[in-house]
Amino acid sequence: MIRGAVAIFKRDFKKFLSNPFVVIMTLMMPIMYLVIFGNAFGGTISHVPVGIVQEVPPYNNTPLFTGAAAALNHIPQKDYPKLLDVTVYTDEKKAKQDLARGLISAVIVFPSEISNDHAVRLYVDSSNSIIPALVESAVRGVLASLGAHNPLAVNKIYGDIKYIQFFGVGVIMMAIFTSTMFGGGIALIRDREAGIHEGYLVTPVKRTSIIAGIISSGTVGHLSRDLPSFLSIF
Repeated sequence: MIRGAVAIFKRDFKKFLSNPFVVIMTLMMPIMYLVIFGNAFGGTISHVPVGIVQEVPPYNNTPLFTGAAAALNHIPQKDYPKLLDVTVYTDEKKAKQDLARGLISAVIVFPSEISNDHAVRLYVDSSNSIIPALVESAVRGVLASLGAHNPLAVNKIYGDIKYIQFFGVGVIMMAIFTSTMFGGGIALIRDREAGIHEGYLVTPVKRTSIIAGIISSGTVGHLSRDLPSFLSIF
């Protein structure tokens, strides 16, 4: 069975390499996927859920916290809804738990009056490649509008995730899956239409070897196309 599958694989893979147009198109497909699906993520973002909390002790809200809460909840966008939906928390631990569970996209912790460095701490869900930068920009803008000179400490709970690492792996895996389906399945259908499949059936090669050889040829061919793109991500 294995020998027959290898023979079918060699024949089908040579047919793949003998068509320069197919080779070039298969090399371009991951790039096309990245461009098309990347542009699909465009548009205006609004109503991003964020949580704000006042550092304790003391337990009374500072003027900075009160002013920033109102300002963050009313950041306008021309012809679009407001940018942020602000939820006020009384417990920093609860706010961070909601961030980890994905209920909110960021947590802004404002310093108390007895804070050592008076830094505003921003915790963001870095698995999203767009929202953290928007929230950070909004917080810096609000602090500047209030005349506050507090430093902003940004903490990414999942570390730095680049766009290409976030999106590229899924695109390449999808390209391999779809290309194998079309390159293997469609090739088998075309061979049957052209009568090549009948030539296989008169040989001592098993039917499972024919299918395995054609599908493995499509898989290896498209994997060799996508592997350089996959490795370049890292």
